[in-house]
Formats: sequence, C-alpha cells, structure tokens
Amino acid sequence: NCDVWNRVRRGRSSVGGSPKAARKVSIVTDVNVRAFEDQRVGLSKVGHDLVLREPEPLAVEELEILPHDEAVLWAEFSPDGTRIVTASKDTTARLWDCEGNAIATLKGHKPGWGVRHATFSRDGSLIVTASADGTARLWDACQGTEIRVIRGHEGTVKTAVFSPDGRCVATGGEDKTAALWDIAEGHITARLAPDEGWLIYAEFSPDGGRIATASLGDAGRNGTVRVWDAGTGKQIAVLRGI
Repeated sequence: NCDVWNRVRRGRSSVGGSPKAARKVSIVTDVNVRAFEDQRVGLSKVGHDLVLREPEPLAVEELEILPHDEAVLWAEFSPDGTRIVTASKDTTARLWDCEGNAIATLKGHKPGWGVRHATFSRDGSLIVTASADGTARLWDACQGTEIRVIRGHEGTVKTAVFSPDGRCVATGGEDKTAALWDIAEGHITARLAPDEGWLIYAEFSPDGGRIATASLGDAGRNGTVRVWDAGTGKQIAVLRGI
C-alpha cells in the first residue's frame, strides 16, 4: 500500500530572537532571504548573518491508503498536484486522484517483473514507467492507455524520466548504461555508458541541456554521479565519493 499523509506544523519558529541559540553563517553582502514554512530547516536574517533555526516538530495525518497487490516501490504527485502515480512489484503502475479514487491501472509490463519507477511529464499529460522486464513504457496520463514500449536495455530498467520539454526520456538500468530517447520516434539519440555499477537514477537540468546520472559502485568502488551533455551525450563532469 501507499499512504498519503498531510503534514501539519505544530508551531512556527520566529525570525527574531537571539542568534546565540542557532548556528550562524557569515555573509559578505546584504541578501534577501525567503523563509518557507515547509522547509525542515529555516533561514532567517539577523544583521548580515544567516541564522539556521530548527523548526518545531511536524505531525502527520494519514489521509488515504492506495492499495497494490504487492510492495509499492515508487509514488509521485502530478505537477499540478491533482493526481498520484504509484509503481509496484505487482507489475502495474496505478493512477489515483488525491481522494484515493483509482483512475486507471497501467498494465502492460510482463507478469512477474515489478515496476520500479513511474513519473509524469512536466505538463502532466504523459507517464513513463521503468520495469524489471527490461522495458520502459509511455502512457496517457488521463486514460492510462499504453502509447509506446521502449526497449534497449539488458536487465532491469531502474529509472525513466522526462526532459523538461517532454520530447525526450532518459532511462538507466542494471546494464550499467543510460539512454536518451526521442519519444515521438521511439529511437535512441544517445547512449551514456559510465562503465560502473547499476545506473539507478537520472535527472535532467531545468533547461534540459544536461543530465545527471547516479551509479552504484562496482568492484568495491564508491558510486558516482556523472553530468552529461543531453544533446551530444558527451560527459561533462564526474562527482566521486558517494
């Protein structure tokens, strides 16, 4: 099952007060600091210092239970916050409204192979799922109908994400590679091969020009994050020690 929770703040940390009760970060020039109630750590401005304040404890209230037949591996809200997609070992992804009502069950991945990941496109019109059956699949996010099957990995596909413009999907998996796909044509535009452990996550930069991939360590090595040019597939940077 997937539980939906409402987070309630029991109190609010004040911006004023003595900075002695908090750690201070010195800054050189004056800045404007916006404080958000939903942050785990609050920032307030005292003179020319940023003061980190721990907020009051948060309470959570269970709202709905979204049932699957086996373990839920992923859950995510749509960009407009009106729907939820869940992915499960029961080989399905499921689409829900925020009242817990089922909208559609996304069936198509091979029986016996769990759905590892599911996410919406930025405009909320599409969903992409990644499965242990070695495929990613595109779905209509309103009706739950399958649009396209993406094949190109050997073994489990661990992650599948949309580019910001919704024209490309990046996938990554146990074959230690990531692939960039043109979703209109269904073909690979670039193959990213870190040559390390399983590639477990990928994410585009906000402008879509770069993509970061996260790989597990292989043969006793630490995992890495690599940054790539999303247009050419060329590696830009490697972040080690994870």
